[in-house]
Amino acid sequence: MPKKTRQEKILARLRRLEKDQNPVGVSDQNLVGAAQTPKVSFQLKTETNPAAAAPIKATSFDYSYVYKDLTKSLVFAAVAIIFQVILAIFVLK
Repeated sequence: MPKKTRQEKILARLRRLEKDQNPVGVSDQNLVGAAQTPKVSFQLKTETNPAAAAPIKATSFDYSYVYKDLTKSLVFAAVAIIFQVILAIFVLK
């Protein structure tokens, strides 16, 4: 689920405030004589044109760490294989 935007958070907060101002159990007939709270109104600004926004930049990724890790792994594997070959030679004699 995506994160809420700032506008969505503001709208949720306004709804909660509006809900707190109007009690659930009170009917409209009981409010006729009482002072009514003003309604909260809000308008959202829409972005001018999302297509006219800055174009997405082509990013280049640095994979040098992969090369380093791969060489370390290959060197370790080569040393392990050479060690096994040396042990096999000495065990057979």
